[in-house]
Amino acid sequence: MKTALIIPHYYKERRANVSKIVHSVKEWVTKPDEIIVFNNDPHSVLQIMGATVINAGRNFGSMARYAAGLISGVEICVFQDDDLLLGTAAFFHLTETVQKYPLAIVGMLGSDFEPGKTYREKKNVRTNSNEADCNFVLGRVSAMSREVLADVFPFIMRRPELVAAVCNHEDIPASLSRGEVKNKVIPIDFKELDPAGVGLEKKPAHYELRDKILKAYMEL
Repeated sequence: MKTALIIPHYYKERRANVSKIVHSVKEWVTKPDEIIVFNNDPHSVLQIMGATVINAGRNFGSMARYAAGLISGVEICVFQDDDLLLGTAAFFHLTETVQKYPLAIVGMLGSDFEPGKTYREKKNVRTNSNEADCNFVLGRVSAMSREVLADVFPFIMRRPELVAAVCNHEDIPASLSRGEVKNKVIPIDFKELDPAGVGLEKKPAHYELRDKILKAYMEL
């Protein structure tokens, strides 16, 4: 199966991170057939040796990662944010798990939402050697088959009541689009890179908005 590593890039302050990530792929146990960097900063032009770079004319929000996956034509897409560095075996474990569970979204972080409990309280990181079921997988690191991706994108676009929120929080509704299919959380070795003082997670309303999205979807 052909695979792609897709890195969404939003902030020029993190440009050095992107180069580190692409360079690190040389050390991976399993390497992607294609590396795609989606540069969502319309004020800068990015060129990275060893990667296909899409320089956007405007900020398309974080859903751009899924659009890049759809046009890639590969069977499995792995999405990685530009503020972390995956371990040498992480890509292998992600793609292997997708092949094992082709209808699920696979990721590093996950949670089972319950009314009355905020997202931040329920965040968990898998540390043992087994995959686990979860309702939603967060977008920092996630992987899915192109078949699933082709279902996810239109599902998100059919939710006009959450269009503004979904633009930067597509990972939650994407996971819930799977219906009765349980997504998978697996342990992944990674290293945090410099966030450069920017990012949605630095804004107080970030987690409040996630909770609102989850509540809205639970009530559908």
